[in-house]
This record gives sequence, C-alpha cells and structure tokens, in this order.
Amino acid sequence: MAMATLAAAALAGALAASLAGAAWAQGDGGMGEARALFARGEYPAAIAIYDSLLGESPRDPEILRLKGIAESNSGRHRESLVSFYTILQDNPNDAVALAGAGVGFGNLGEYAESRDYFARALEVDPESVVYGNYARFVDGVISKYPYRATEKPDFEAASQRPSRVPAWTTDVALWWASGKIGNDEFLGAISHLVSEGVIVVHDSGDAPRGERIPGEETLAEWVKGNVTVASLAQAVRDMISGGLVDGPQESAEEKAARDRDDLLLFKNYITRIISNVDKEKRYIEYPNPSGDVIKKFLRDYVKWNFDEEAARAATNFPDPEIDVRAVGATTIRYSMFINDQPSGLPLNHVETLGDSMDYWEAQTLEYAERDARIMFSVTRAKHEANVWVTWVVRDLGEGVLGHAHVGKGIVEVALGDYACDGSFQLYDVATVQKIMTHELGHSVGLLHSDNESSVMYPTLKPSYAYCLL
Repeated sequence: MAMATLAAAALAGALAASLAGAAWAQGDGGMGEARALFARGEYPAAIAIYDSLLGESPRDPEILRLKGIAESNSGRHRESLVSFYTILQDNPNDAVALAGAGVGFGNLGEYAESRDYFARALEVDPESVVYGNYARFVDGVISKYPYRATEKPDFEAASQRPSRVPAWTTDVALWWASGKIGNDEFLGAISHLVSEGVIVVHDSGDAPRGERIPGEETLAEWVKGNVTVASLAQAVRDMISGGLVDGPQESAEEKAARDRDDLLLFKNYITRIISNVDKEKRYIEYPNPSGDVIKKFLRDYVKWNFDEEAARAATNFPDPEIDVRAVGATTIRYSMFINDQPSGLPLNHVETLGDSMDYWEAQTLEYAERDARIMFSVTRAKHEANVWVTWVVRDLGEGVLGHAHVGKGIVEVALGDYACDGSFQLYDVATVQKIMTHELGHSVGLLHSDNESSVMYPTLKPSYAYCLL
C-alpha cells in the first residue's frame, strides 16, 4: 500500500471541479451565445436563439436537445416534449431525447408513459446512472400514487397508409407459379412494385433473413384470386422482413408529411394530458428533485451550513487523541460530529460517509516517522468533536466541490452545482463520496497530491444524478 505523509498543517484544503469555469465557444453562428446564456440559466434568451437557428436547420438534433432541456428547466413542459419528440421522429434511439421525454411526461404527472421512455433510454444506455435514477423515481411514484393514465393514440397505426395489392399483380404471381420466371425475377418484380408504391404494405417485423420465399401457399392462392388484400400484404411483409424483397422507400416529402401528421397527433395527446391533470387535480411529484433539495437547504440555512465556523481557523477545535503507545503503529482517534440533512432527500449520503471513513481507517499513514492508523468515532456533542461534517448547497467558491480544514475542523461537501445545465443539479452518489473521501483526507492532515490517481488530487470532474447533459 502506498504511503502518504500526514501533515500537521492548519491550512484549509479544497477540491475543485476540473471543468469549472469553462467558457462556451463563441463565433459559431449564434450557438456559442445561446450556450453561454443556457449555462447561466437565462433560458428564455437561449430558447429565442435556438428558435432562430432552427429556422435554418429545423431538425438539428443538438439544437433541439438543448432547446428541450432549456424549455424543461423553465417549466415549459409541453414545448420541451415537442422538441424531444421531434428528435425521436428521426432517431428513435436518441437516449437524451428519450430521457427528456420521460422527464417531460413525469412533469405532467403521466408516470406510466414517463416510465416507458426511461425504460427505452436504459435500453440504449443501460449503464446510465441518470436514467436509472429517473426510472426508480417513477416506479416509486406509481407505487405510492395510483392514477388513471390518459388514453394514448396509436401513433404507428395513424402513420400507416392502408395496404394495397392491386388485382392485376396476379399476373406476376401466375408467371412465378407456372415457372415462367424464377425466384430471383419474381422477387425483383415484387421489389419494384413495392418501391414504386404500386404495392403498399405496413412496416415489416424482424424475421430471419435469407429464408425461402415465405407464404408460398398464400401466393399460390393469389393466382386463383382466393385471398384477401390483408393476406397478400402479410406475404409481402414476410418477404421484406426475410430480406428477400426490398422495403418501400419513403421520399423526403412523404416523410415530412408523415412527421407533421404524427407531431400534430402527439401535440393533441399532450393537450389531453394537461386537460386531464387539471380536471383530476392530479398530484405531481417532479422527476428531478434537485430544485426541491436546494429549497429545503435554503429554508433553514443556518442549520445546514457551517460557513461561519468554516471562515474561522480550526484552532478552536480540540486536537485528535494520539496514542503512540500502540505496538507497530500510532493510533490517531478522531471524534466526528455529523450534521443532519433535510428530511426527504432523494440520495443517501450518510451511508457513503461511512464508506469514506472506512477508506481512511484502512490506510497506513505516517506520523512522527512512525506508521499511523486513523480511527473515527461519532458524537452528537459538537464541543467534543475534532471534525464537523456537513453537506451543503451554498456556493463554496467558483468550481469548488468541497472544503476542509487540515488536521481538524470543518468538512463541507457540496451536493450539486449549476455547471451542468444552468440550473441546480445534484451530483450522483459516487461523486459526493469521492468529494467526502478527499475532504476527510484533509481533516486527518493530508495535503493535495500531484498524482492524478490519488484521492487527494485537487481536481475532480463531477457526475450528476439527474442532469441530461
């Protein structure tokens, strides 16, 4: 195990965000200005620029993504859903758009639909902590607050044209059945009729590719005129899904028209949801708890913050107990006061504090040229404690994630910041634990390390629990 030097300094240590204060690029057609506004939480001004940019590139996914998040953060949930849905029309597997739609439906209290979108986002990115947090939130709300879901339109059926297999195409089947043309010619003829829109079928499923011609009995009956259009369309679908026949090619104009109709249907669906929420006086618990957390901390600021004590030197705190009589290693005992947290916080950080304490108790340090081991105990008496630990949402300084006196004193760990998307966003549990472990390192006397793999390295790129960027 690597040795670290236990310093006896009484300075203050701080952990900084590695991306803090990064400036958005400028001079890129208004996008830089919009992102700078976005980062400052000036969402209406940013949205106005995004709308202007979309006038030139109406389906640009990056612009729509940022616009959707800005709309969501400013409470424009209907507009946010439309932005994310527009992305999904072109790319159904855009994970951010799927999660954004999940947030949007959750903000409207349509939790079953919200859960479906988060499930789809997790299919695309199963390792995402953010999507997992949202999915667990929605499951919890549904179990606590049953509600009647708004009837959802059948988007797929609405976007499909009726199947059409003209009667005269019987000739093609007759030539094939009589052996006048082989399989390749027959399949080529069917592909041509499908591509030209003569034969119209709905989307095919996922059948194995490369099999023999499906539906040969149906095709034989086709020659006799004994089957329905639906049966013939299914036979053609089988050939398409089996990879034997090329599927229909939709023109840009046809897709644009279908997207317009589809988006109108989606907007009407959102309107019905909002109407039902108003009629039912539906209880809504918002998917991203970050905003509620900061309100709880600000409601009783003095209780949750030690900023006055942090501004003073640590000399007023009692020294840790140092036992040099122990065989093999000096034992340094720290008594810790752990501040309460507001009730109802979505993430458990007290358990992660225990993990941070375990980390340092497992390390072999150095004190007065001897090996040293740390031991922590917890007290409810502030005057007895060598270290006071608290979690905060106040500004610790630009890009500062945590603060601690070195050797004894205050440990403050930030729970989130505004750097992700301009609104307050909670860090994920792993980030808070890393910050806590680092700051506890200061409290037991360690200074910063130049080793990037060390827990005492002075910068850290935070990860967020609910931010979509």
